[in-house]
Amino acid sequence: MLAAESTPGHPSEVYFGRIGITAVSEMFSELGVPVYPEDIVQAFPDPSFGIGSRIIVRRAMPVTVVDQDISRTYRTWQRTVSELLQEKGVVLGEKDIISPAQDSQLFDKMEISIT
Repeated sequence: MLAAESTPGHPSEVYFGRIGITAVSEMFSELGVPVYPEDIVQAFPDPSFGIGSRIIVRRAMPVTVVDQDISRTYRTWQRTVSELLQEKGVVLGEKDIISPAQDSQLFDKMEISIT
């Protein structure tokens, strides 16, 4: 793996798939690299050619939401707490208290508490 251009909270990683493998998923499986649905993956040349590929993975930011002692880690490209909650379908109750505030900027490995 090599470093690639990254943005705050969204690191990029570079991998190389070997000759003979014709699908990105096979390359990741062989390399033992986890990839999440929210990650952005680019490969060149197209792995279907079977000549090897350079693969760039731009990682979605992991954010943990703890709601009533239930913890879930989400991966996102959103910028604020409220955008994340909306994207993931988290509905706040009338008496719910959220910390940090909904207009807070997200950061890598942030924990959001709903009580």
